[in-house]
Amino acid sequence: MKRILMAGAVACALSMAFTAPVIADEETKIENEVVAQEALPKPDELKIQDGTVEGHKKPMDVYLKALKAAKAGDAEALKTCFAPDSREYLDNLSYDNDENEEETTAQALVRVLKGYSEEALVRAQGKVGNYAVIAVKNGEAVNLVKVTREGKWNDDGTEGPKNWYLASNYVGEYRTDYNAPGLKSLRDAIEKGDIAKLKEHLNEWQTKALDLITGVEEGVDGYALLMKRLQKIVKSEAKPVFILSRYDSALAYWFHSEEGDTFLVVRFNGDMYDWETEKKYTQVQLELEDTSEFHKDAGQAFKDFVSDWDW
Repeated sequence: MKRILMAGAVACALSMAFTAPVIADEETKIENEVVAQEALPKPDELKIQDGTVEGHKKPMDVYLKALKAAKAGDAEALKTCFAPDSREYLDNLSYDNDENEEETTAQALVRVLKGYSEEALVRAQGKVGNYAVIAVKNGEAVNLVKVTREGKWNDDGTEGPKNWYLASNYVGEYRTDYNAPGLKSLRDAIEKGDIAKLKEHLNEWQTKALDLITGVEEGVDGYALLMKRLQKIVKSEAKPVFILSRYDSALAYWFHSEEGDTFLVVRFNGDMYDWETEKKYTQVQLELEDTSEFHKDAGQAFKDFVSDWDW
């Protein structure tokens, strides 16, 4: 029962982040039909294939194996939870050494993962079945652990039997909070149409075009037009599915319904430093470029986002 309740809490924290009452009109339906691409899978088509080696057959197998090693302080055992071709990097000195200059990446990962909960929720991230995410609620934070199904590459260029491994050896990634306070702030800004608050969650390198068109004619405001677009995206009865970028911390909220599919992508920048509080935090920003890619060609964007390729 505890496992079920914890899984429910994680799912709620992620899926409810952008849930709003539906306000449907003909214009919205047309836009959704444009977004929905033939190549885009349906959420229930996402799957997880099995591995072959004990401890690596399922995503949760390797996750629990990693936690067992971390809680025992066993860095060597933790290294076996990563793909064979990437283990050599775990012996490098860690940039995240917590003032211990001799700490390796594997030892730093032990330090972070030992505080993780064993209660977690697994979510398939692709149609091929080689990528999944494990969502873990650690206190108020929600952390997402990437796991991939891959094999060791042979000298002749062929890949050996595929098994599940932890995908990232970047220590900071395991501290990124996908339920950071900034997420609620962003959601509230969109729901209330608060453009000033929305600007606090935008990357200035992605808004130059909005600045260019603002004021081109009386009443034209690029940010107001952006707000209108965002409100159309999230106004859906559908409970969003979350998919995490394979190679960074961008999280896409996928609203699937009979009318079509829309996506809103949010970037979570972990380990940001607040000089006033002298504490690290996770910055939450709207990811305009990825959101635009999903709007332009959802099928292609999906494949690129989660690396859903069957090599």
